[in-house]
Amino acid sequence: MLKAYYPILYLTTFEYDRTKQKLRGVAKNLNKNFQFYEWNCVDGLGKRNLNEGGLTPVENVEEPEQLLKHISAQTEKDDNEIYVLEDFHDFISERNIKIQLRQLAEKLRFYRKHIIIVSSVLNLPVELENTLLFLKCHCRAELIWKLF
Repeated sequence: MLKAYYPILYLTTFEYDRTKQKLRGVAKNLNKNFQFYEWNCVDGLGKRNLNEGGLTPVENVEEPEQLLKHISAQTEKDDNEIYVLEDFHDFISERNIKIQLRQLAEKLRFYRKHIIIVSSVLNLPVELENTLLFLKCHCRAELIWKLF
């Protein structure tokens, strides 16, 4: 899915840590020098070092709208980027968030930038059904297969 330029993926799983670990491994193995970011509503946005494993906080990117504006602004950079958003289902029904996600899906198709929403719950508004690619993953092997 990443190679096919799907800009926004929605993964449902209960295994957050294992899923993020697998996503980091996929990003590292793609040999595209991906920048890997992780966001949740408690810690905000952090940049993950895929070689050493450390997470460096990104200043002033805690709120969901700030996050999506930040991602949109990154299209001016030529970096390959993956943003993993934990439990974004709590915010996805908000009017501004839906609009921003739809606009990002259209915009990111032309860049090597991906948003991966990881949640235990599927909460996909009707307006976004044709915008996001939904994947339900039960195990790590299935996740790897679906992402390639």
